Amino acid sequence: MRRLFAMLKRARAAGIPTPRIYNKIMYRLITVLKGGFDTLTRLFIYTPAFKGRLASCGHSLYLYSGLPLVTGPLKIELGNECRVSGHTTLSGRTTPHPDPSVTPTLKVGSNVDIGWQVSIAVAGRVEIQDNVRIAGRCQLFGYSGHPLNAEQRALGAPDEDHRLGDIVLERDVWLATGVTVQPGVTIGRGTIVAAGSVVTHDLPANVIAAGSPAKAVKQIAQ
Repeated sequence: MRRLFAMLKRARAAGIPTPRIYNKIMYRLITVLKGGFDTLTRLFIYTPAFKGRLASCGHSLYLYSGLPLVTGPLKIELGNECRVSGHTTLSGRTTPHPDPSVTPTLKVGSNVDIGWQVSIAVAGRVEIQDNVRIAGRCQLFGYSGHPLNAEQRALGAPDEDHRLGDIVLERDVWLATGVTVQPGVTIGRGTIVAAGSVVTHDLPANVIAAGSPAKAVKQIAQ
């Protein structure tokens, strides 16, 4: 059995010797075919489908790597020249807002990057102003989705109304990889938040912030 296993393992790992020029041609061919297919699906399938879910959309939207997941009663307004990963989750809170006149709204300015595996959860309003950069795996939570009480959580009860909050990222903000922004937070213009930080309170403009909870550690020279 050991010999049979070794033979099967060698057979699985066996390869056909091919000249380097052939390898290069195959790589180029696959790259061109995949790039062409991705471009066609982006232009004629994913981008029109995503626009069909938006309340408004400016020009030159660049949607890459598929179609973002959008859930709940979320109103989305997108500015000009935005770049959005298809591996993004955008959600509106399904439980009615304490103010019945409020519709969960995500307002995105112009020249904004929303990267890979970003999650944005909107209870009332999340505003992302012009020139903001949101790196991969960032999370903006305007609501948590679950109550603090374990019994209520087990019963599937919604999160408490007093834990909701709007989020504002002012112009030129940069969130590095894996930043979490909690409800009720405003991040001032031009501020950079270091990777992995958790923002629990407002941050001033033009600083570098880091940590959990995030604090200003350096002023950015103007």
